[in-house]
Amino acid sequence: ARAHNRAHAYQLMELGVKLLVRETLYSSIELARGVLGELGFSAEEADRTVRAFHELDERLLLQQQAIYRDEQQVIAASRQASDDLRALFEAENSVAEKQIPAPQVVQP
Repeated sequence: ARAHNRAHAYQLMELGVKLLVRETLYSSIELARGVLGELGFSAEEADRTVRAFHELDERLLLQQQAIYRDEQQVIAASRQASDDLRALFEAENSVAEKQIPAPQVVQP
C-alpha cells in the first residue's frame, strides 16, 4: 500500500498492511544523497549516510507505530531518535577522519 505520510503509514500498519511504500521518503533520500554529493561527499560517503538514516528511520517507524496516538510519547521518541542519529553521524565522521591521512608538513 502507498502511505501518503508517516501518520498514514501508522494507520496502514495498524490495519495489518505488510507491504508499505511511503510516497515522499525515497525521493527525499535521493535528494539528500544528491545534496551530500554537491557538498563534497564521495558517492560512498553519501550512500553510507543516507543508508544509516533510512535504517534508523525504519526502526523508528516500527517503534513509534505502537505509540503514535500519544503525542508526548512520540515527541520524546523523536527527540531520542534525533540524538541517536546525531551520535551515529558523529561516529561515522570520526571514523572517516581517522581514515584520512594527516597532511604532511614540509620543513624548509
